[in-house]
Amino acid sequence: MHVDPCGSAPPPHATPLNVNMPLSQVRRRIFAVLPVAAVLALACGGSGGCRDAPSAAGHSAAGVSSGARPSPLRVAVTVTAKGFVPNEVHLKQGQPGVLAFTRIADSECLSAVRMPWMSEATPLPKGKTVEIPVDTDVDGTFTYSCWMTMVFGRVVIDPK
Repeated sequence: MHVDPCGSAPPPHATPLNVNMPLSQVRRRIFAVLPVAAVLALACGGSGGCRDAPSAAGHSAAGVSSGARPSPLRVAVTVTAKGFVPNEVHLKQGQPGVLAFTRIADSECLSAVRMPWMSEATPLPKGKTVEIPVDTDVDGTFTYSCWMTMVFGRVVIDPK
């Protein structure tokens, strides 16, 4: 049985990818996992892995205070037939942020979003909210787009 770095076994309903599976089904499975993998990577990454990740109380798993950063500012972004609403989001440098995308448009073009700090496009399933963390350590303007790079939005990190 495979055990991931965080120490949990795969769920019993998980099925491996079949090499004879159609490519479209493989892509669907991979894109379904990417948002979860990104969140897990953020939670497990950094200096010490999962066991040292801060808990909701601001303490590490060992019970030592972690000097927690402020709670992330959650900004709702609706994905409509006309694009991203709001089209421009302002966050303060050093204040963690999360963009919460909810797609209501039927457009295939808007079915995924490309963030400049992520190597792959993140799927946006229609009617579901997908949260994408924003690193606000560096100020500046960052442009994101639909997966076809036809529709754009901006994240502005205002200096302290």
